Order: sequence, then C-alpha cells, then structure tokens
Amino acid sequence: MLTIKGKYSPDNVNVSKLKVFISYKTEEWAFASQIYEILKSMGFKVFIAKLETGLRKLIPKNHLQSMLSKEVNESDYICIITSDKSIKSEWIQFEFKEAAEVIGRIVFVCNNYQGISHPGDIFMSNISPGEFSSLITIKHTTLMFSDVTKENVKTLAIEMMNDPDEFWANGIFFSGLQLDICDLKKESMRKKYARKMVLNDPQFIGIRILDVIPFDWEEAECNQGEVEKARMWIVFDFGRKNLAKGISDGNVEARYVSYTKKGNSKINAFVVIPIV
Repeated sequence: MLTIKGKYSPDNVNVSKLKVFISYKTEEWAFASQIYEILKSMGFKVFIAKLETGLRKLIPKNHLQSMLSKEVNESDYICIITSDKSIKSEWIQFEFKEAAEVIGRIVFVCNNYQGISHPGDIFMSNISPGEFSSLITIKHTTLMFSDVTKENVKTLAIEMMNDPDEFWANGIFFSGLQLDICDLKKESMRKKYARKMVLNDPQFIGIRILDVIPFDWEEAECNQGEVEKARMWIVFDFGRKNLAKGISDGNVEARYVSYTKKGNSKINAFVVIPIV
C-alpha cells in the first residue's frame, strides 16, 4: 500500500498545462493506453506515440528521433512503462536520455518487470557521462502495479508532481536516506560555527564564498566515497536552485573541510565557491 506524501494532487492543482510523455514498448500498448486515457480524463496533456512496428520501420530513424525529442522537450514529466522487454528497448533508452537532460523528472511504472536491478540503473549504465550535454539531476519514483485503475493512475499523477527522495546526479544514484546533510533551519549554530572557521581558514582568503553547508557525519573524512557523493549532490542542487541568480550547473565547487572544535569534537562542512 503506497502512502502518498506531498501537497500536489490532481484534486487541488490545475493540471491542464502539465504535459506527460508516456514511453512504452509496442507490446505494452494496451497497458500504456489505459494510463493515457485516465491521465487525459484528469486533465493532463498527454503524448503517446501510436506506431505499429511496421510503420516505425518505414519512418527514417533521424526523423522519428527528432519528433520524439521535440515531444519530450515540451513535456513536464515522463512515464516509462517498464517490463522485461522494454528495459532492452533502444527507443525507450533514447527517450530516457532525452528526458534525463531536459525534464529530470521520471516515473517508472513496472508492469511485470522481474529484473533485480533498478530500471533506471540499467538505462543509466548504457550512457557514459560524456554523452550528457550538461550536468543533470534526475528525480525519480518507481511504482509497481499490474492493473490499471483510476486510483493507481492518480497515485502515479501525485508521485509525478511531488519531489521524491531518490535521484541520480550525472549517473550516480542517491537516496535521501543515504546522505544526511544538516537541516540548516535546525543547525543554524553549526552553520555559524562552520562559517566562522572557514572565514579564518588561510585557503579561503580572497576567495568568494557562496555558501557554507555543514555535513552531519563526524566520520565523513574516513569515507571518501560518501564525501564525493555529498559533494556532487551539493553542486547539482546548489546550481539548480540558484539559476535565477545567474549561477548555472557546473560552475560551482563544493570543497570539503573538517575542523576540530573545543573538546575535540569535529565539524564537517562543504564550502561552495565559484569555479574560476
């Protein structure tokens, strides 16, 4: 039983301006088309390509890619119908990559998917970081249901519109449970102390400091893997939230520091600075 958290729902939001791209394999047409009809009845704009295998072969590949790319670019969310067959589809792989770069908000609906690996991990493994035109953050939700009902599709719609706890950043999978970045509202004293230490640190003299973010893990310096994950999380998230201020993805650095407080307790933090 899914417990839906979040304030956004088709019941309290005008969804008529929100567009959903449904990605599916031809064999899943019956399943995908039912989701299409219910989302349309809720008021969403929905794109779903109805191309029989024979017709698909007649259309030049570059023309079809251009058409699908345009539709993905104009969408707010992508819903990928995931099965043991679709996970191997070249076209769904293409649509996933397009959505990863443009939308960054993906819902996997698993229909008889028996794989052990997460479908997103499989799609990601087929893309090298160099193939992305920019640093990306992909928020995702995975739902499993074999029957399409209005209640299930409403769950899908709610999950689309509310931010999940799990995401990838340029191919690295993150979970909100894996990284314990300090809640800055509750950690104002820790932030204040970290900032004081940073401002007195010789390595930051003359450097513009955009932010100081405490890292709530005293043993962080012992696990470089977690430090690197947190660093990437901060860089991507910081850039995404500050586009309006002219700071775009990829031109900030999160430099990890660790200081010893009185009583030998540690304070760990990331210093966010512009990349010169």
